[in-house]
Amino acid sequence: MMIASKDTKDTKKELPHGWRWARLETLCNFIRGVSFDKADMSTSPEMGLVPILRAGNIGQRLDVINDLVWVPTEKVSPEQLTRVGDLAICMSSGSAEVVGKTAQVEVDWSGSVGAFCGIVRVADISMSDYIKFWFRSRMFLNWRDDQARGASIQNLRFSEL
Repeated sequence: MMIASKDTKDTKKELPHGWRWARLETLCNFIRGVSFDKADMSTSPEMGLVPILRAGNIGQRLDVINDLVWVPTEKVSPEQLTRVGDLAICMSSGSAEVVGKTAQVEVDWSGSVGAFCGIVRVADISMSDYIKFWFRSRMFLNWRDDQARGASIQNLRFSEL
């Protein structure tokens, strides 16, 4: 399966037999990261706190050990807690190369992502690896480079995805 961006020229590319184009919004839900005040944040785990990933935790794999912050449980909705198969995505950064960076949640981990990130949750877990690979494809990276805008902060919007 191939995923089309909103750019119509992508939909004209020939696909292998049996493949079809699909809009990402028909395959996934987009969940915003957790907003919190600096005063609510802790740099160490404590009872009643939820770990939060930031852009620096998103690489080829998610780093769910280092450089986390913790926020009160009531700041995190149940929907914002990650699930196996979710993709953490950086939505805003001062670095264009960081925006759009994704990594898959591969194991049960009760945490979330910060406000400059988001979660791409596949409707069908069997599609998770396909979506992960698409977010690393040249097609996505080219699209991202055209979309991420800002004078000093580069941004993607879920509505653009």
